[in-house]
Amino acid sequence: MKRRPLTLKAIGLLTCLSFTFVAKAETTQISAKRGLGYSLTQTDDVSLMKNHIAWWYNWTETPNTNVAYSTEQNAVEYVPMAWGSDFDQSAMRSYLAAHNEIKYILAFNEPNFADQANLTPQEAADNWYKIEAIADEFNLKIVAPAMNYSPGDVDIPDTDNDGSPFEYLDAFFAACTDCRVDYLAVHAYMGNVSSVESYLNQFYERYQLPVWLTEFNLSTGNSDETLEDQMDFLAELTRWFEAQDYIYRYAWFIGRTDDGADSYPYVDILDDVGQWSKLGALYSGIPSQDYYQPIPARIEAEHALAITGFHHRATSANEEPVVQLFSNQDDEQNGTMTFQLYSSSDTTYNWTLNYASASDSTISLQIDDNSAQTITLPSTYNIYVWSQIDSALSIPSGNHTLTISVLSGKPGFDWMQFSQ
Repeated sequence: MKRRPLTLKAIGLLTCLSFTFVAKAETTQISAKRGLGYSLTQTDDVSLMKNHIAWWYNWTETPNTNVAYSTEQNAVEYVPMAWGSDFDQSAMRSYLAAHNEIKYILAFNEPNFADQANLTPQEAADNWYKIEAIADEFNLKIVAPAMNYSPGDVDIPDTDNDGSPFEYLDAFFAACTDCRVDYLAVHAYMGNVSSVESYLNQFYERYQLPVWLTEFNLSTGNSDETLEDQMDFLAELTRWFEAQDYIYRYAWFIGRTDDGADSYPYVDILDDVGQWSKLGALYSGIPSQDYYQPIPARIEAEHALAITGFHHRATSANEEPVVQLFSNQDDEQNGTMTFQLYSSSDTTYNWTLNYASASDSTISLQIDDNSAQTITLPSTYNIYVWSQIDSALSIPSGNHTLTISVLSGKPGFDWMQFSQ
């Protein structure tokens, strides 16, 4: 084991335990679940999404003509929507006739809102034949009307709880007993992860249909969300969605706002055209549950399958968006990260870790259920001063899990590299 010379990397003012990961690092396989709700108009944005975002929709029948071809070429699936009862059936049919790769149709958008599709449950049921006719003609699966808690300005019969998405769907299914619905659609703007998880569980338990979460981001209701809050929320839920069989698909809202990625409410995953924002670097880099990173490779922290005991922080390095995982120095919980790796042969790799630590720290490396290897990280005297340490790490051929656990101290981590 050898230690390399110290380097200085100014990454901010907060003392933190951090994994840092860089936007240019790529995950070569994404989850088919991961999507985006946004009206894409730039081909460079679609190209950026390739291998990171599997699908997208724009609340209408067809994609913008500027990006239609780019969507096909970059294998980013487009999903059309019948936004309201008066959607353009002719335009949708024309698009579907020319695109036999389309598999799904999204139905009415928030019909329980007067300023959205604005349909009573009976009206939604009365217009459902339009959805079914197109779905039958083009062999599509149907996603139910997208539900969200509403102000209660659309009447639901036999209840005073007109704002409830559950009351609305109950009434819709009662009025539409023979309607074909293959999936539910849900929107979630909530102030914490557990509320979203509970909310989605209720939909599945009540209706026993797989769920598309077609809009979500952090919304506390107090206008106090920070970029770091959005990152924590996005990352924890994305990993949770990937682990839930009944969550069929999910889509972050939104791609780009007028005020930009560095302005409240910090929800943009796109920055300049063809570039991820800091939030987008995070969203696009979290791997799917079944992805194993081939090694040798350099692996940034965004490629962790699972994370506990960390929070997020954003900065910039060399004009690239960078996201860090940190815990406050006073936090007694030690961090753990899990990576999935693929080795083509039995190999003893040279494993290099780029780290920073204000004091001597200790970590453990564990491959699968084997005995853990303990490594001491000598102090770099400041969490913004970075050093590299090398160790031999033997990994058999095939798929494996690497768990990195902090045993003592509060070290920061930038990247790790496997080389031969």
